[in-house]
Amino acid sequence: MIWKPDLTLDNNIDEEFNQFLPNTPVTICSDGSATYAAYSIFRSSCHIKIKLFPYDYQTCKLRFSSWVHNMFELDVYPNLRSLDQEEQFDDNGVWELISVDVSREVEEYKSGFNPFVYAVFSFHLMRHHEFQLLFILIPYFFCSVLISLMFFIPVESGEKLSYGITAVLGMIVFQEIIAFSLPPVGNEPSIVGKYFTSVICIGIISVFVEILVNNIYMQGNIYKACVYVFKYRKANTNEPGGKHEAVENLPEQDTAEAAIKHTTALQDYCAVFDFYFGIGGLILNFIFMTWFIIAI
Repeated sequence: MIWKPDLTLDNNIDEEFNQFLPNTPVTICSDGSATYAAYSIFRSSCHIKIKLFPYDYQTCKLRFSSWVHNMFELDVYPNLRSLDQEEQFDDNGVWELISVDVSREVEEYKSGFNPFVYAVFSFHLMRHHEFQLLFILIPYFFCSVLISLMFFIPVESGEKLSYGITAVLGMIVFQEIIAFSLPPVGNEPSIVGKYFTSVICIGIISVFVEILVNNIYMQGNIYKACVYVFKYRKANTNEPGGKHEAVENLPEQDTAEAAIKHTTALQDYCAVFDFYFGIGGLILNFIFMTWFIIAI
């Protein structure tokens, strides 16, 4: 009668798997050694580090041990077979096998009790990033630049705000695609997620600023409210009217010309503000892009 070790996978997630198949043949040699070439199909899980996604490297470990026999009853010395790992690994298009390591670990669960020995196989994997680079990251880089180009569109075109809102929505869609590609790991944010969130914040702030500028350019309710507050403050502080009083005392024709000049100057100020704010947005986007490239 041959005794077979009760080795099993500790980090197992397959409910139907218990241990190695019991009908595995054992080869006995003339020198008394026995070879137990057990085979089985495993399903396991490992902690994923998504900080450098999609340029991340992962290490998944399979821990085999006996739950009954301690190290003095069953000792394990694992060996790694010298097979071509590239041919043995089935490429699924997502991960690339870099290497496989094997180690022996001894763990003592409680002081005074015999320790248990583990055979640990470590699989080092690298993610294929070509899909995320070509279809997500590069288009997102261009979308982050497009949001700053909103400030260079003339207000008279009527498409300035709709262009900015469309660009922001496009970036949000890209962020949702990245979110569905990542595992739900809450203790480690990814660099690409931080970059996407930063660019979206820039886009939302840009749309908000452009709404204010557009309202002032068209002399809307925000502009009228500011003028009312300014006049109310001057009236309460008994300050001289200055140019405003001079405008009120002018003839009707001169008042109309002064109003036109005031509107033209106001529109010029809005155009200059849009230009410099757009340049600042482009510079800020390139700073975030450079930080993302250096970080990964």
